[in-house]
Amino acid sequence: MIHYANWVSLGDKAKAKTAMGWLDAAIIVSSLTWWNIFSESFPAMTIPLNLLFLGAWYFIGARPQIHHINSDLKGRYLSRSWAKPLAASICFLLVLVSFVESPMDFASKLHDLPVEEAMNEAKSYVVGTWTYTATDYQFFVNEPLGLAKVNGWLKWVVNADGTMQMFRARPQHDNWGEGDKTTWTIKTGKYNNTGNRYYELAPKSLEFYQHIVITRDGRLEYKIDANHAVTLERGDRFPFSK
Repeated sequence: MIHYANWVSLGDKAKAKTAMGWLDAAIIVSSLTWWNIFSESFPAMTIPLNLLFLGAWYFIGARPQIHHINSDLKGRYLSRSWAKPLAASICFLLVLVSFVESPMDFASKLHDLPVEEAMNEAKSYVVGTWTYTATDYQFFVNEPLGLAKVNGWLKWVVNADGTMQMFRARPQHDNWGEGDKTTWTIKTGKYNNTGNRYYELAPKSLEFYQHIVITRDGRLEYKIDANHAVTLERGDRFPFSK
């Protein structure tokens, strides 16, 4: 926008029109970026796309103006203050952020709602893809010498229609595999030591002593047993090496 205004001030209508085209393209790219941020997964191409666009704009659109001002005008121009454009940008960013509800805000608010309303909100909240790719989860597999406990990763795809796919893979695998299909619902209860209410994702295939609780920071805590739990975060990840 500033480069467009500069070309207008310099009296070059053709280049001002080109700068407006870059501005339109920037709005489209930024809109796609924000849309992807709030989708269930953040595509790996989003950041490279932004960097590619920024590089193209700089070398094709911005650099000619910089060269013209530095080489042709050689200081024969009125330099205006950056205070107004920076202040406007900061105000716009603050307004935008005020409309964004983070997972932590939602999960904390969940516990302030009436139970029935909170159940419905939790049901909408858990829909999406959740993954765990750290090193604290272990499960049993059949090895040539018998049953063995191995390290593993988790991915759950929770669908709005009440179905769910649960993937479990070892780090030496090439992909997540096919996964197991099941159905799910939302349950609630209270901790027997504190009396605090919790809300949990409850797949039908889960063992009766295991729980998947929505934490106050917006993640899913998979309580495998009384002494062991791992936390899944929203987003689809592919941690396997090539």
